[in-house]
Amino acid sequence: MNITSIEGDKEVVVKHFIDSLSPLPFIPSEGFLMDIGSGGGFPGLPIKISIPSLRVLLLDSSHKKIVFLKNLIRGLGLKGIEALNQRAENRGFQEVMKATVDVAISRATLSLDSFIPAGVPYVKGGGILISMRGKEGIQEIQGSRVYQNKFGLRIERVEELSLPLDMGKRTLVILRKL
Repeated sequence: MNITSIEGDKEVVVKHFIDSLSPLPFIPSEGFLMDIGSGGGFPGLPIKISIPSLRVLLLDSSHKKIVFLKNLIRGLGLKGIEALNQRAENRGFQEVMKATVDVAISRATLSLDSFIPAGVPYVKGGGILISMRGKEGIQEIQGSRVYQNKFGLRIERVEELSLPLDMGKRTLVILRKL
């Protein structure tokens, strides 16, 4: 179905699954997580499989990807997870889902400047936004200060990671909604 561009077995394991699990230490075992721009289900599906008690909403604007995800969820027999064909920036959807999630997460789909205004409306006070970026994440933090102040966020943690087998650098930016 051409859901992702990564095809080699080692690359799939490292760049999708291991990378998707890197924010696990920062995600509560109970609560509600929204994966914005989920694509092929990363990071939401591996997180859900690792934390079965977590409610998960996979959000993507591609109908083809959502059909794939719904079939995968059904095939795996997963409960407490839903895939929805929706844009996070949709104001009507933001109103319906306002302040309902504990964690909003995005993996390499939105810059930090785009992710903050797209994700923050969904997050409860005290909840977190996790932006999974490549090595550019560090530079993006400085540019996002305006959004952090505007939306009442503070940087809780910045984690720089190296993927196994020398497959790249990653930056996790964790922001807390005050």
